[in-house]
Amino acid sequence: MPKAIVDQYGIRPGDTIDWVPDGEVIRVVPQRRKPLAHLRRLMPRVQRWDNLPAAVPQHLIDRMGYREIGVSDLNRLRLWIETRPEVPEGDWYKDFGSFKICGSGSYPQTFLL
Repeated sequence: MPKAIVDQYGIRPGDTIDWVPDGEVIRVVPQRRKPLAHLRRLMPRVQRWDNLPAAVPQHLIDRMGYREIGVSDLNRLRLWIETRPEVPEGDWYKDFGSFKICGSGSYPQTFLL
């Protein structure tokens, strides 16, 4: 394949190319890569309440009462968890202003004020 075409279309050694009939000519179509798509699953996602081990939701409920976290704050937490946010594999926290939720990997663990 001519170098000018390879450079213009970003074709690299090992790329897959489709040869597509188009009337009296044949089009050369490089298959597009999905940039970084394979990396999306490297980060764990926060588990939904119904997927947590039984002791975790109970601990969080106990902490909510002890820390006096209000209904509007709980609703913001619920909406955030429903998005299944990506979090680091190790320890992490999310600051909601009036409280922080702390976790490790895909599991929330406790609340801080």
